[in-house]
Amino acid sequence: TLDVSNNTSLVKFYCNDNQLPKINVTANTALKEFDIANNLLSALNIRNNTALTYLCVSNNVELSMVDVKYNTALQKLYCNGIAIGELNISNNTALTKLECHTNPNLTTLTCGSVFANATNRFIAADKSLNILTINGERIPYRVGDLIKDGSCWGVVFSVSSVTKIVSVKETSQSWSSAKTWCSNYGTGWYLPSLDELREIYNQKSAINST
Repeated sequence: TLDVSNNTSLVKFYCNDNQLPKINVTANTALKEFDIANNLLSALNIRNNTALTYLCVSNNVELSMVDVKYNTALQKLYCNGIAIGELNISNNTALTKLECHTNPNLTTLTCGSVFANATNRFIAADKSLNILTINGERIPYRVGDLIKDGSCWGVVFSVSSVTKIVSVKETSQSWSSAKTWCSNYGTGWYLPSLDELREIYNQKSAINST
C-alpha cells in the first residue's frame, strides 16, 4: 500500500515495479509525471490529474481501461501489456509519443485529430490492431513509425503502395546466410530489392531518428 493523499505538491511520482493493487492520486493535482508500471492495478482514476505530461501504466495485466480524456496536457503515454480493449486519445492533442503494444484485447485506437498534422510523432502498436482511426478514417502509417510485428520491431520506410518496414536489428552476413536470417526473423521478412534498398537509403534520416 502507498498513501500520497496528503502530498498535494507532488510533481513527479514513480512507484513502478511493486505489488500495488490500487493507488489514489485524486488529490495530487500538480502531478506531471506518473509511472505505475509493473504493478497489480485493475483500475486507475486520473481525471483530476490534468497537469500530467507523462504517464506509464504498462504491465498492469488486469488494467482494463485507461481514461485519458481529461489529461489534455499529456505528451507521452505508455500502456503496453495491459487488458484494454480500446483506447481513445482524441482529446490528447499535445501527445507526441504513444506506446500501446502487447495488448491482446486491444482492437480500437481512436486518435481524433491527434498525430494528423504532427511532424514528429511516435506510435508503437501491434500490427494486428484492427482499427486505428483519425476522425473516423483509418490512420495511414508514416515513414518513421515504429511497428511491432509479432516479437519483431520495424520502422516504416515506404507507404507508396503497401506499408513496408525495415528491421531495427542489424546483421552482417553473406547473402545466403542473410536470407536465412531474414526467414528466421519472422513471417513476411525478406532481403530488400535494389529499389527497396534505395528507398531505405533515401529515408535513412527518419529511420535512424526513430
